[in-house]
Amino acid sequence: MTHPSELRVQAEILRAGGNSIKSIAKKLDVSVGTMHGWISHIPISESQKDRLNGLSYGRRSKLHKTLLKKGEERRERWREEASKFWNTHNTNPLFMLGIGIYWGEGGKSEKGPRLSVANCDPALLRTWIAWCKAFIGKKASLRYRAAIYPDLKPSDVARYWEENIGAKNVACDVAKPSAQSKGICATKRPLKYGTMTVTLGKGSSEWFRKMIEFLKLTGKKSW
Repeated sequence: MTHPSELRVQAEILRAGGNSIKSIAKKLDVSVGTMHGWISHIPISESQKDRLNGLSYGRRSKLHKTLLKKGEERRERWREEASKFWNTHNTNPLFMLGIGIYWGEGGKSEKGPRLSVANCDPALLRTWIAWCKAFIGKKASLRYRAAIYPDLKPSDVARYWEENIGAKNVACDVAKPSAQSKGICATKRPLKYGTMTVTLGKGSSEWFRKMIEFLKLTGKKSW
């Protein structure tokens, strides 16, 4: 079925006015699929999107404030839980060793917070994994990612880390060669199997916040 160009122009005008694709299709008696092909490329403003979603500016602002409040309440609850947890375990050598490892080798960025430790020493990483299983839980979901040189085989790297720390499904990030690294013999490199990052999966943001609190409490402790 051929639609007259006037109908398409009318659809574009309605879309620019902030109408939904479905309502325009119904108004002009055209299938939603055809209408989508005609006008989906036409942008609409945020206020028009809010109107289509049933959100006024006031309601959107209120929703935003509500989400911010809930987020802060959740973080405050985690801080309180962390304080109690620290008070219970701060005489446990493994607990304090894990905090020390994180203090030196853990991720501390507030942007996309994740509980993660990066290092090339299998012994250190085994200790960190033991900490996660002892204090987060034996079923703690851990993810493994190695940063490696371009001349290393990902399969060899994955095998090495599996044999030395029990890492499963190792992902490899291959670094781009630089002018300085091109002349370096792989056998002389100190990071023969790259740097391994162990990141907590489920609950990572929560335990990141708790770890930051552990670090603060440890720093205040009188030794």
